[in-house]
Amino acid sequence: MLADPPPAGRHETGIDTAQRTQPPAGDRVRRSHAGLLGFMAGAVVAIAVALLIVQNTHETEIEWLFVNGDAATWLVLLITFLAGALAAMLLQFGARYSARRRR
Repeated sequence: MLADPPPAGRHETGIDTAQRTQPPAGDRVRRSHAGLLGFMAGAVVAIAVALLIVQNTHETEIEWLFVNGDAATWLVLLITFLAGALAAMLLQFGARYSARRRR
């Protein structure tokens, strides 16, 4: 048999839903630290990539699919970095979209 639904204004845990409008203060602090940690990690990666690009200024031979030629190594690294960032954003967007559709 199915249990009786909780009364109006109450969550199935018995907590009044009006009390659950904001997360506890500790959760807000942890979330802000997670955002800061992500920002710091992204800044470190961006600085490392910038240094890699600046230090590699010579020409290199490129072979990709049916395209062959010479290009500056810094340009190849920059294009690769941007393509990776775009791929990560698209994958994150797809995961969020999929998670929202399942709700």
